[in-house]
Amino acid sequence: MRRAVPVAILLMTLSVFSFPTFLNGIVPPANAVSAGFSFSASGDIGSLTVSTSVNNLNRLQTVNPNFFLGLGGFSYDPSVTGGVWCGQFKSKFNNIQILPGDRDTGGHSSTFGETHSYERYVNGCSLDVGVPIVCGPVEGDCYGKEYYFDYPAVNPIARFIFAAPKIYNITGVCTLSPNCSSQTGQPCTDQYGCWQYNANDLHYNWIANAIDNARSKGIGWVIVATHKLCISSSDATCSMGIAFFNMLVQKKVDLIIQAHDNAYERSKQLALNPTTCPKMTTDGSGYAVYNSGCVVDAGTGNYTRGAGSVVVVQGAWIDDLYGVGNGASNTQNVAEAPYFAKLMGHNTAGNGLGFTKYTISAGSIDVQTYFSGTFSDKFSLTTGLTPVPSATWSPLVPQIGQIVTFTGTATGGVGPYSFTWDFGDGSGATGSTVSHSYSSANYFNVTLTATDSANRVGSNHSIIALGSWNSAVPCSPTQSTIEQVIGKVSIQRNATIPTSVGADYSGGGFKLAGNQPFGSSPNNWPFSKKSLQPPCFVNGISTFVELHNVALTVPPEVATYDCRTSYDQSNGAAMFPNGRNCDVVFSVGNVSATSCPSCYMHRIYAEIDGDWNASGTAPPIPPNPGQLIDVQGFVYWDADSLNFSTHNWSGWELHPFTAWRPVQSSVLPPTVAVNAPTPNPANTGTTVTVSFTVSSSATITGVTVNWGDGTTSDSLSGTARSDTHIYGSTGSAKAQTFTVTVTASNSAGPGSGTTSETVNDRPPVTTVSSVSPNPALVSQTVTMTFSATDPDGAISSFSVNWGDGTTPDSLPGTATSDTHAYHSGGNFTITVTATDNSGSTGSGTISETVSAPLAPTVNISSVTPNPANTGAIVTATFTVSSTLPVTSIAVNWGDGTTPDSLAATATSDTHVYASTGNSKSQIFTITISATNSAGTGSASTQETVNDRRPTVTITGVAPNPANTGSTISTTFTSGDVDGTVSGITVNWGDGTAIDNLLGTATSDTHTYASTGISASKSFTITVTATDNGGSTGSAVISETVNDRPPVVALTSVSPNPANTGQLVTVTFTATDIDGTISSITVNWGDGSTPDILTGTARTDTHTYGSANTFTITVTAVDNSGSTGQGTGSAMVQTPVSPPTVNVNNPTPNPTATGQTVTITFTVSSTVPVTGITVNWGDGTAVDSLPGNSTSDIHIFSSTGSVKSQTFTITVTATNSGGSGSGTGTETVNDRSPTVTISTVSPNPANTGVTVTAAFSSNDADGSIVSVSVNWGDGSTASV
Repeated sequence: MRRAVPVAILLMTLSVFSFPTFLNGIVPPANAVSAGFSFSASGDIGSLTVSTSVNNLNRLQTVNPNFFLGLGGFSYDPSVTGGVWCGQFKSKFNNIQILPGDRDTGGHSSTFGETHSYERYVNGCSLDVGVPIVCGPVEGDCYGKEYYFDYPAVNPIARFIFAAPKIYNITGVCTLSPNCSSQTGQPCTDQYGCWQYNANDLHYNWIANAIDNARSKGIGWVIVATHKLCISSSDATCSMGIAFFNMLVQKKVDLIIQAHDNAYERSKQLALNPTTCPKMTTDGSGYAVYNSGCVVDAGTGNYTRGAGSVVVVQGAWIDDLYGVGNGASNTQNVAEAPYFAKLMGHNTAGNGLGFTKYTISAGSIDVQTYFSGTFSDKFSLTTGLTPVPSATWSPLVPQIGQIVTFTGTATGGVGPYSFTWDFGDGSGATGSTVSHSYSSANYFNVTLTATDSANRVGSNHSIIALGSWNSAVPCSPTQSTIEQVIGKVSIQRNATIPTSVGADYSGGGFKLAGNQPFGSSPNNWPFSKKSLQPPCFVNGISTFVELHNVALTVPPEVATYDCRTSYDQSNGAAMFPNGRNCDVVFSVGNVSATSCPSCYMHRIYAEIDGDWNASGTAPPIPPNPGQLIDVQGFVYWDADSLNFSTHNWSGWELHPFTAWRPVQSSVLPPTVAVNAPTPNPANTGTTVTVSFTVSSSATITGVTVNWGDGTTSDSLSGTARSDTHIYGSTGSAKAQTFTVTVTASNSAGPGSGTTSETVNDRPPVTTVSSVSPNPALVSQTVTMTFSATDPDGAISSFSVNWGDGTTPDSLPGTATSDTHAYHSGGNFTITVTATDNSGSTGSGTISETVSAPLAPTVNISSVTPNPANTGAIVTATFTVSSTLPVTSIAVNWGDGTTPDSLAATATSDTHVYASTGNSKSQIFTITISATNSAGTGSASTQETVNDRRPTVTITGVAPNPANTGSTISTTFTSGDVDGTVSGITVNWGDGTAIDNLLGTATSDTHTYASTGISASKSFTITVTATDNGGSTGSAVISETVNDRPPVVALTSVSPNPANTGQLVTVTFTATDIDGTISSITVNWGDGSTPDILTGTARTDTHTYGSANTFTITVTAVDNSGSTGQGTGSAMVQTPVSPPTVNVNNPTPNPTATGQTVTITFTVSSTVPVTGITVNWGDGTAVDSLPGNSTSDIHIFSSTGSVKSQTFTITVTATNSGGSGSGTGTETVNDRSPTVTISTVSPNPANTGVTVTAAFSSNDADGSIVSVSVNWGDGSTASV
């Protein structure tokens, strides 16, 4: 079994020896309700640094439960020790609690990928849930191994119990190193550091008591966790031990959470019961065996607390999922799949990795998986709205007349409860604890009905078995005789072996194994004879019998050849507590048998099994021969011992032998004398009557008549002295003699008498219904149908003689038709003969005419769809008529593909046309041909195939909306499933030329120029793809385009300011970038009607009637109706007179250049003077003065070319009415130049010597034009 990745699990199981606590009830919670909480769990985790684990840890952080339970199987790398691993986990999620897996303790060989110091995990993942723990039997250092805690600390609502079954080296004190591992052959004992959890051992009992203690304290939920598991539809055996698992299920632990399988497996709800599921079992290889009787809830999503246990296996953290269900590793695991409601592994859809979250409140456990894939599971355990009663009784297996104490409890609903009992024998009682006794051995259906305080009613049915003398056997015995168990003596089996005479199992006997031939073994005998709890019934027949008045014919002896040291696999395979046990073997016989000693077998082999001895539940050894005893035991067929004298040459055993007691009465069984039946012989279907007499010293309690044909014996009253019967069959003989056995019973047991009846078989009736075709051709297959009935049996075979001298066909009895091909023509009589199970025959006939063959005829019924698109499935249906066997059929679809070759029986074919080439549509000729040995026939039809349009998807257009003039981009995809896209066009919807693009294009751009006469306009953009066949496909999208408004600007307002009544002119510009100006209005701002102008106007005039400052607004309207404005202002005033200016004489006057001249003046004005200017008349800049000025100064710089000049001075004043001026004159004299003689040299000078005079000259208001020098001697010089 693959175990590369162990998984952690939590389990508990029921022992077959724990019957005193069988089906204990659940005490309802008594504590105050605590707040709910949540936890998550998983095992088989491995490396925490790989991406899958990182994702799981991140998911765990998001889910954020109160704590996480690590179910074992942590680090898979020896270099990553427990401390390192725990540190990595707690860096992401701190609250982790652990229990061990076999990888964590060094439980494998040294070559296995695992760590070898579990204590590092214990220390690294230390307990931190904030509650105290209770240690298991090994006190101290129990955390992480075997312990429990209640959660939350105050008013707990759940108990978590952690166990470590079959984990090697768990204690860390293995004394036989290096063999402290789970490898094959190593025993699970303390010296290997391993706890077995065998039935009633120290650890088993501690877990059982921890469960009971939780219930007694009113803790509502019990959750048990282990690493190893039991039921598995993936990869595992019941490695935790079947006894331990049965104990958990018997106590109805709410949740059993486990790992060890790298998968997710959620079981149905399981529970034990005395009849259909007294315990769960394993096969000889240790795999759990499916038993539908153990399932109490199919697991649709909501379970009821107290009804049973739910197992959740969660080892799907590591990236190594196992197969589940039909994908499981072993056929045994596949067979376990019906135990589960949900499975997830590598072979299931949506599988993923992760963990499971449990949310717990006082009233429910809600469970949700968190996996990386799409697989999800969600379920709940709830107390339920309806009360769920549970019944227990003591003693568990009561005797007849013994007082039985019944106790009823309930969960769900609203307490308190009232209880009503129906004991199944016509009597009842009320109350939670009642007593009752039964007067006969049987199975009784005990019904407990609970009514809660809200008058809601719930019922529970339990089966109680009466009459077993051994309290370890919860079955009710069927009282029988050795003769009835074994049956009649048959012929000598082996002619050379006189002792080979044995029982005729097909003619009578207990028949638990069916009609077994001599020496045979059933294919699926349902239990081991060593089982400590065999089933009470097999094939609807009781297996547990009680035989009266028998004695030992072979004394008991210890079978030293059959001694063992451990229990059988069916009982858990644990070591015997007392070391070694052997079987005790003997035989018992019916010494009082007097009726036909040579007809019946009167001895049966019996055995007290070693497993029963070891468990302490075996009976004492029976007394030696000579004392009559009554015995009980399970009937078992052992085909391996049929010819052993010790087995009395019978395949039947009383094994296991469970109890004996001395004979309870001295009364002898009745004596029965049986008369010959009438009629004798008789045919099947005829009423046969038998009469008899009975002699008895005690009251006859009942009479049974066994007619010897395997039918159910007739049960008659004790006074009956005759019976009738109709034989239905003579079996495999044309006539059969049946032994009729009449058995009368009294308090001492049964007594029997016999007679015989010969019954003749009735022959079958054969009817030939039809033969077709008729007439037929040579070599053509002819089919004949027929039927046959057998009033007293079954048709075992048919023989068909086709009348042409060929060997008749031999057919099974289930046949209803036959076929044949004639090789020559003619008229033939066909005879059908039926043989029934008794060998009787009956025949029927029909005639057939045969003539020459022809080639097949093909008829094409339909071709659908027609027309069809490329890629569509086209189905052609047809029929082929042929007088000879059709050897082949071919379909040529006409498109150049390889013709289909079909079976000769085909009547249809399908095809997918891939392309129409370069055409939008193409017609193909379909030809269907059929061939037989005579030739080939065919038929044709036509199929029209249309090219599929290419597809276009517009992924976007931006910007949207947009203004005219903006660049707009559209993106798109295109494809053609049956060809290629050859070209793409984009129609922008505005009448512009369509854009033609390559077939590979994915985008296009455009600028909208105008919105026409609308301010905003929506354009439909159409993208069209054309494929190689010329087909087109389109997609559209809308684009909203907004018109841009016109732009208006005022360039001038003149005059400004203006007088009232004066004509004012405004000039402006108006432009529209995406259209034309259709009209212009000018609002002059004075309340007058705006002027409406044409779109081409660029000026307008207006006369204001009043004075003010006015805003002139020019509005332009474009062809789309959009408007734009421009504004300006005009100042308008009432007309006034210009000012009067009076200029005084300037001073000084005259004056010289360079001197300051002052002029004064006065201004008279009716309105404010806005400004004064003084023009001095000499060409210099005019002086600008404020309106309130009365004087100005000036310096004349030059008189020009004259020595004196008169200048006219003009003073001008301005107001809103204009300007007024006044003048004055100023005479300005030129200033004379100046000369300075600096030197005369030489001086003195002699005559005749040149004298030089140095001088300088300057003119302040002009320039020197000439210089003359007078030397004083009458001479002059010009310079």
